[in-house]
This record gives sequence, C-alpha cells and structure tokens, in this order.
Amino acid sequence: MSNTSYSFKENSHVIVNQGGEKKVMKKILSVALSTAMAFSMFASVAFGADAKLTPEQQFNALKEAGIVSGFPDGLSHLERTLTRAELAKIIVNSLSLEPVDATSYNDKNYANHWGRPYIEAATQAGILNGKDAVKKLFDPNGAVTVQELAKVLVTALKLEVPADANNTASEWAKGYVAAAVNAGYLADGINYQAQATRSQAVVAAYAIYEAAQFKVTKAEAIDATHVKLTLSNGETVEVTLEKALEPNKATELEYTTADGKVLKYTVTYVVTTATKVESVKADNLREVKVAFDGEVDAATAEDASNYSISSDETTQEVEVVDATLSADKKVVTLTVEDKADENEGLENQVKYTLDLSNVRAGSNVISASDLEFTPVDAALPVAQSAQALGNKTIKVTFSEPVKADVSATNFTVDGAAVVGSTDVSGNVVILKLYTTLSNGEHTINVSGVSDFSGLLNLSTDLKFSVVEDTTAPTIVSVENATFEYVTLKFSEAIDPSTISVGNVYWLKGTTEYPVESFKQLSDDTFRFYFSEDNKLQYATTLYVSGVADYSGNVIAKDASIAVNPVLDQTRPEVVSVKMGDDVANQLIVKYTKAVEEETAEDMDNYVIKNSSGDVVAEYKEIELSEDGKTATINLISDLTEGATYTLTISNVTDTTTLRNVILPYTTSFTVANVTAPTADSAYFVTDSRKIVVNYSKAMLTSGTGSILDKNNYVVHDSDNNTWKALPSGATIVASSNGKSAIITFPKSSTVAVDDFDLIRVSGVKSATGKTLSGLTKDLTLAEVTPIAVESAEATATNKIKVTFDQTIQTATTSDFTVKNTDGDSLKVISVSVDDDDVYLTLSSNTKLTENGQYDGAPVEVTVNANKTLVNPAGIKFTDDSAAATKQVSDKIAPTLSSVTAATYDEDTGRITATLKFSEAVSEKVAGNAKYDLAVVVDGDTIAPADYTVTFDGSNLVTLVIDNLDEYAKDWILKVKVVGTPHFIVDGTTGTGNTVSASSNYVQKAVTLAD
Repeated sequence: MSNTSYSFKENSHVIVNQGGEKKVMKKILSVALSTAMAFSMFASVAFGADAKLTPEQQFNALKEAGIVSGFPDGLSHLERTLTRAELAKIIVNSLSLEPVDATSYNDKNYANHWGRPYIEAATQAGILNGKDAVKKLFDPNGAVTVQELAKVLVTALKLEVPADANNTASEWAKGYVAAAVNAGYLADGINYQAQATRSQAVVAAYAIYEAAQFKVTKAEAIDATHVKLTLSNGETVEVTLEKALEPNKATELEYTTADGKVLKYTVTYVVTTATKVESVKADNLREVKVAFDGEVDAATAEDASNYSISSDETTQEVEVVDATLSADKKVVTLTVEDKADENEGLENQVKYTLDLSNVRAGSNVISASDLEFTPVDAALPVAQSAQALGNKTIKVTFSEPVKADVSATNFTVDGAAVVGSTDVSGNVVILKLYTTLSNGEHTINVSGVSDFSGLLNLSTDLKFSVVEDTTAPTIVSVENATFEYVTLKFSEAIDPSTISVGNVYWLKGTTEYPVESFKQLSDDTFRFYFSEDNKLQYATTLYVSGVADYSGNVIAKDASIAVNPVLDQTRPEVVSVKMGDDVANQLIVKYTKAVEEETAEDMDNYVIKNSSGDVVAEYKEIELSEDGKTATINLISDLTEGATYTLTISNVTDTTTLRNVILPYTTSFTVANVTAPTADSAYFVTDSRKIVVNYSKAMLTSGTGSILDKNNYVVHDSDNNTWKALPSGATIVASSNGKSAIITFPKSSTVAVDDFDLIRVSGVKSATGKTLSGLTKDLTLAEVTPIAVESAEATATNKIKVTFDQTIQTATTSDFTVKNTDGDSLKVISVSVDDDDVYLTLSSNTKLTENGQYDGAPVEVTVNANKTLVNPAGIKFTDDSAAATKQVSDKIAPTLSSVTAATYDEDTGRITATLKFSEAVSEKVAGNAKYDLAVVVDGDTIAPADYTVTFDGSNLVTLVIDNLDEYAKDWILKVKVVGTPHFIVDGTTGTGNTVSASSNYVQKAVTLAD
C-alpha cells in the first residue's frame, strides 16, 4: 500500500469483469477457485464472527509478506476508508500478480498515477473495470463501498447469487450482498452502502493471501489410478482418479475439496516396470525390436516362444529363434529365422503383426496382439569397427546382422588377401587368420558383405592395432554362483571352440564333477551349468583347463578359483497358462525357472475345476520340457469350448538344492473355439410327441445357426420317400447343457413323430460359432429306449466312470449307491456328466485301492431308479432290476513306486534290485517287460540286453543287471517306465491295465551284497 494518504470521494459500485487478458485471468481463477477455506476465515474476521487473528494482526502478517505497508507515522490506520487504486494494489499483491505497464484509462494524470500498474493488472485479470466504460474512466481515487467489496468477493468465489434478495443494499448489489451473507462472509443488517474501511480491505486481502497459499505442496502417484496429495496445511488425502495416469508423463489435474475448493497440481506416475509395448520396428530383415514403456523381466522377455510374427500379405513363415533383452531392460531384440529360402524370414515393405504374451514386468504380465510393423531395410550394412583379438584373429562389427556366407575373401589386411575362416553371429564376424599379424597398426578392408535384404556393404577401411599376445588367459572373477551354475569372467576374450564341458569341474576327493553345459554371455564371460548329480554343495574350488584365447594361449594347467555358491531361495512362479494350439484337451504351463520333473509331472499337483467348482479333468499324462520350464498337461477328454475353468497348481518345486516350492497358484482360462460340432444321435418319444437330437458340444441357441431354428431341420417320410419341414406349431427347446435340441410336435398336428425314419440337421453352430461338421447330417430316428447302464470303471482311486447307453441330461449324487461286495458303503461327494458318461468322485475316506477294490472286496455301483437322472427328453432312469447294478472294473493303471533294494555282487559283477509297483503286476509277453523300463547306473544308460525282469505275482519285481564294471561305492541306480509302455500290466494274468509312464526316475544307492 502507498505511504501517501489520500482524500476519499464518494464513488459508485466497483464493476467486476468476467473477461480480461487470458494469461492473467488463468492465474487469478486458479487462485480464486481455491479460496473457499480462506474466505471462510475472512468472513468471520471481517464481519464480527469469531476470529483467530485480529485485523491488526492480519495487517502485520501482510506487511511482513510485503503485500501492504503502513503510513509514515508507522500506524496501519485501519479505521480509514479505501480508494479504488488502493484496492487494486491490495488485490494484485495478495494474488502475487505482476504489475502491468499499460494505459487503458483516460483519467486526468492517470499515466503518472502511482496505482496505474496495479489498476492495469487488476483490469487485465478481469477483477476491476472502470466506472465509465464509454469515457474509459477508472476513478483511481474514488472510495470503495462495502457492497462493492462484497461483489468482488462473491464474484471471485463464484458464489450463487440469489434472484430474490431483499436487503438494504443498492438494487444492483442486493444479490451479491445476500450471497455474502448466506455464505457467512458478511454480517446481516449492517450499512452495505457505507464506505469500506482499510480494516475490511486488510481482512479481505489476508483471506485472499492465505487462500493463495493453500495449495497442493506434494503429489505422489501411488499407482495409475491413486494419488496421494499433501496440502499446505499439512493434511494428506488420497485421490482416486477416473482415468488412469500415463506412465512417466507429467499430468495436470485438479482436486476438489469437500467444501468445493479446487486445487490444481501436477503429478507424474513414475514407472520403472513396464505396463505395455511402446513400439515395434524392424530396420533390417533379421531383427525386430520390441520397446516397452519400462523394465521387463529377463526370464520371460527372453523366452522366444512368447512371441509370434505373421502376415496376411505373404505366405512366408517367420520363426522367432532368439530374444535378447537390452541392458536397460526396456527393449527386446527378436532374431528371426534366416531367410534361407523363399518360405522363411521377413520381407521388405511387407506389413507384419506381432503377438506377444506372458512377458513379466514385476507384478504385471504384458500381452498384446496385432502390433503392426513394416520392415524397411534400405540402409547398406556398415562395417563399424575392427578389433584385434591377439595376432591371428580380428573381430569386425557391423551395423546390422549379416548373412553367414561371409568368408575370408571379403577381407584384405594391409592391401593383401588373407587366408582363414570366419564365424558369423548376428552383426559380428570373427575372422581367424592362418597367418600371424605383426604388432602395430593395420588396416582391414571389408567389402561385399551382405545383409538379409541383399544389400552389400560399401568397401570400408578400418584401422586396428595388434599387440602381440603371449599371455595366457586367467580367471578374473566369479561373477555369481549358485549350487546350479557359476558365471566366470576371464582376463580376455576366449575362443569358445576351446571350451568343453569336460574341462570345467570341481573335485570331491579325487573325483571330478564336470559341468553339464555352458553359455557364452560375452567375449570374456561364460556361465557353466551343473547337472543334478554334479551340482555344487558347498564352498569349493572350480578348475578350468584347456581354455585358450584367440592367439592360442592356453590357460594355466591348474587354473582354479574359489567358489562360494549362494543357495537359490527364489520360488518358482507360473508365467502363463494357456490352451494348446487347436485342441481342447491340452494345457501348457510355463514356469519362471526349471522345475523338478517329479513334482511338475505329478497329476495331484494340478486341479482343474469348472465354474461350479467341480473337479472336471481326467489327466492322461503331464510332460515336462527339456529345459524344465514348461509342463504340458494332456487330458483324457476335451474341455467344453467357450467355458471358463480354474487351474490350481501346488507343491511344484524347482531343481535347486533347496527345492523351493511354488506358492499355491490359481488362475482362470477359457477354452477356445477349436473343433466343429457333430450331430451324434436322435430318437423320438411317441407319448410326448418329442424328437431329441443330440450334439457333441453345447450349441448356439439364438441367431443364425441356432439349434432352436426350425428351418435347420427336415424329417424324412419313408413311406413316400420325401423330406418334409417340421409341422407348423412345432416348438424347440435346448437341454440345460445346450447339447440337445428337444423338438415337440403340436397336439393338432396331423403327423406324428413316429411317421419319420430320419431327421436331417443343417447349418447349426456350436455355442462358440463353429458350424456343424460336414454342414449337414442325417440321423436315424428310432423309438426311445429305457435308459440302461452299460458299465462302471474305476479310472482312479477316487473316480468311477458310469457309462449309459444314451446321452444323460442331469444326474446327482442321490442317483448312485456305491458299495463293496461285503456291504461297506463308499461316499460319492460329486458327479459330473459328459454325454453318456457320468463321473463319480469318491470321498478321501472311501478311496479305492489300486486294483479297483475297497477294503479287499470288489465294488459295485447301483443306479437308483426314479431319482433325478434323466435323458434330454426328460425320461428318468426307471430300471430297478439287477441290471441297474454294475461291478466296477479296474481301469487304474499301475505305477512304478520305488526301488526298495539294490545290491552289487562282486563275484558276479551283477546288480540285483527290487522294483516296487503300486499293485501286483505281470508281464503281457514273456521276456519283453524290460523294454518298458529305462535303467541308468552311475549316469550310464543300461541296454535292455544287459538286464532281465522277473515277476512273482506280487507288486515286487526283480531287476538283474549284468556286465557291470568294478563296483564304485557312489553308484546310483535309476529306473523309470518309458513314455509308451506295452508289456507290464496289473494283475497276474498278463491281461490287465498297462503300466503308466513314469513322470521321473525312482532311484536307490547301490550297496555291496553280503
């Protein structure tokens, strides 16, 4: 405020402008909209309500903030009145607006008035206007009334102005005053036309100033839809957003408090883990670069099977053979199959789509489909650098992958042709010379090297320096070590052709335990993997022999390094679960790491349930991939297409020493539409005028292809040899499982269902949209027969399959009684229906033995008459004769349980072992049982010619292995049943159920015979 005192003249109301210069207006509105809390304080102070600070205290606070200043006598003189210029300055300073050097009014001496920059700023902000718009007069020295000040406050706060206000203010001001009174900012009944005092202006300025300070001081994105705000008053709030934030992008937002204050803030959702694919591009015909918006996990990002590339514009196949993650973990480079012929690889200027699935990024799983990219390889391959690896090898790096047909003829060194061999890997060519280069600088010329679009590099000279290398490589460090692998860094580039699994090992006593495989990570770094039998078990010494650099310098004979393996405590996790391609009876489970065969192929560790929570799957076998990361679950029968199931996995362990166990994992999956439905059978029911058509799967019940559409059926009159439409008035309904169509003829029809011998079905579709196999099917019509039980089979110790002679619509546990022949009852806890088969699940307390019996006695299933079991026509099972009871036949395959004993006879050089099966077994063809077994001793596979298998009618089988070398005390005997067994069966007659293939070896340490 000015230090000069002024005389005050009576003035008219202050005009509030809603327009004004946009930039300034944006700022003032941003503040004005957030002032409700502060103006609430202003109201109580300015107009007599309770207050925390007196006007004098507020004046002092504003003075310290540099917003107002006192008079020359040092006093505030709050009792004095206020001029329009002073009000302009107070508002501008309170809102931290910049004074504006302009002249918009024609008042006398206005250009030299001290308040001109403040008046101009307030005018451009749309807060104040002149008193006379035509003459452009502002009246800087005119007085401000209470009602004029009220209008400024009400307008700034956007308070609702009542239309029927009644008070002592001037007519134009009644609404503004009423709004201020209603909001509690103005006392009721005072003189609103009186001049406003400096006290009232100071209180208003303090409220505006404090409101300007009330803001969001900190905004933190908790996740994509939740933000934590810290306000200037110390309060913290959590905001839920309607629209998710874009990762790593500053976003301007507004927060509205409970009492209507709007606070603007900017927040950035910082994401280090990826949430989506940002781009896909191919600058050459061998590599596709997939960029993510954050970091992804190497284990899944580098799994080439998670990516597939296709195109509608070409018949060429594209196979992704490798996936490599960049150092920043944000870009995966896919290497596709070499374009060796016209049916492989990428083509230039052809549109492709990339599908990817199950790429992990922290807790996110990223999948995407139809990501388009078009390879554009218009650039020549460029030889970028050359590096000498000793005196006989040169490493040349190109700008892109080059074809493998590079040879020594593509290079000259110092102008002379060279003789040697080449190794090509992506964009790197290793040139191995048969001659030795002298020390010093050399020039290599590179020409005629082709990329995969057929473009040749321009002849290029590259300088490189050769330093004679007579120093053998050494082991620099152990980069990391677990019980399963060790990563070693050498002192220089190593020729990978000099590394073999036999020359890296550790010792237990004098016995060498070599690595099983290795992988080159860089020129000088390799990872060595140990087998299950050779894995590290404690801190030890790792020995390396025979490894050489590119100059032929061989590592020291006794090169070694201390290794302190760290126990891997990371649990395996499920990366993905998906159906097999074009089948409905196969699930593929991918794990983050190699899992143990025994647990991964154990059927008890996988439970599939339908939407009702019933266990539905019958397993045929589970196969683990060679790398131990993928389990393929093959089911006996198809799952329902279009249906959603849940899979629960538990107790699967990894292959590490600790055998880390997976946490129980449950996911849902939907069975794809893969096979065409078939029309399987039809019959008629004379009494109810029904024809029932049975299909292989749930069918469409609305729209084109619906089984409820009468136009999709015709019937054949054998007497007249003619096809006829269904009679007028016929109705069709679907069975509850959608697998049957029940056609009912009307009572008024002149034809009966038994007048026809065939029904033709055409053009119907499955519930998932597949058209009937063959498009049309003729089915024989015959009178429905009573439902009969055909058989009962034990398929597992807790499963009995009851087969009927026709499709079953519904069945419940009350329809069945299960007992053994001694009269002991077995409890059925659930049933599931699959066409003509009904599967009974037994309680865990009444399971069958492996031979299909219970408590030593055969088991029988009785189907109870007149219960709930019905066919699609609604006809119940009514047979209460002896035929309703079936003895349960044994269809439970025996399994190899363990090796109970294994001894070595030093005199005969023979191992005699006892194999234990889950039940008594015999041999289907004498002498052939051994071909069902795989036998391993001390890691060596034994040929069937060297062992015999003998049966004695029990579950114990004798295995005798001949022609063995001298016994070693650490021999381990391993035995398993091969993948497709034929000769070992349960029972004693050689005609039972064939033994199940083993999911893993059973083993036993071999001891010396007494």
